Amino acid sequence: MKQIFSLFFRAEGTRPWLVLASLLLAALCEGIGLSSLLPAVTLISSGGAANTPQAGLGAAVDRGFAAVGLAPTLGNLILVIIGALVLKAVISFAALSYAGVTASRVSVLLRKRLLNAVFGATWTFYSSQHAGSFANAVSNDATRASEAYSVAAQFVALAVQAVIYSAIAIFMDWRLALLGFVMGAVMTLLLNFLIRRSKRAGYKQTDRTRQLTVAVVDLLANIKPLKTMHRYGPLQASLQDTMRQLQKSLNTREIARQGLSQGGDAIMAVSVGCVVYLAYVYLEIPLAQLLVGGVIFLKVVQNVARLQRMLQQSVQIESAYGRLMEMILSAEANREVRNGA
Repeated sequence: MKQIFSLFFRAEGTRPWLVLASLLLAALCEGIGLSSLLPAVTLISSGGAANTPQAGLGAAVDRGFAAVGLAPTLGNLILVIIGALVLKAVISFAALSYAGVTASRVSVLLRKRLLNAVFGATWTFYSSQHAGSFANAVSNDATRASEAYSVAAQFVALAVQAVIYSAIAIFMDWRLALLGFVMGAVMTLLLNFLIRRSKRAGYKQTDRTRQLTVAVVDLLANIKPLKTMHRYGPLQASLQDTMRQLQKSLNTREIARQGLSQGGDAIMAVSVGCVVYLAYVYLEIPLAQLLVGGVIFLKVVQNVARLQRMLQQSVQIESAYGRLMEMILSAEANREVRNGA
């Protein structure tokens, strides 16, 4: 994950801080919309009485409306909720679309850097490498590595949202927020082993794909003498063994992905049920606050689950990016020095 964040913040020709600022602004808009939900629900539950006393988060929203000269009526609250959430969607679309377009630029830059490093390296370095290694790096590894930028941008977006949701939950009722943090921590601990398995499967997939590409390129380069001497049988057996290992890695990755997804949903359902029961029976949280708090709690837990899924995806991509950078740095370290004649 560290390598992917390094790519996100240090990639040439990108504007990560602009993306980060846009995502923060989008999260704040969503926070305003969710904050306005509590007084709106309170008004509805009280039959629309305008003088319904508010406390905590609801009082803060009332002060915000007063600061801009608006009355916190149900109509105004609904307009603010809709406007804030629509604005959040527009800003998030712009920021993440920019990140997606930038990912293609990062892919081209990685390929250019690899080719420049290989062409500028010494003959000793070049002759010690298989041609298939370069073909795999410039095609498969570079394509997967370029996805790291988009994954990092989405991870940052979810992390910013999680911070905003947590702040709203704490401001509304710290007890409900504490329950949310505990459930999020439990979910992370229970499912973290699937992320570790995904990381190992990702590295095995990258290495097996490279081995397969190297073997196929070598086989095709020598196909005429091999067919003439009927010696391609052992190579075919080796390819089949590599493909079986690749399939095993892909199976492990898919099982871990589905386990994290479905396991997260199951834990989320149990968490929401337990928290709603505890909050209503033992903490005696009012119904309106419990409804809004339940929405925010669900958002927090959903964000934790989505962060884990993005982390799982990132550790799979990290293997391709790591292997690609190893080749680039190795070629750059063996740069040929031309003294001239």
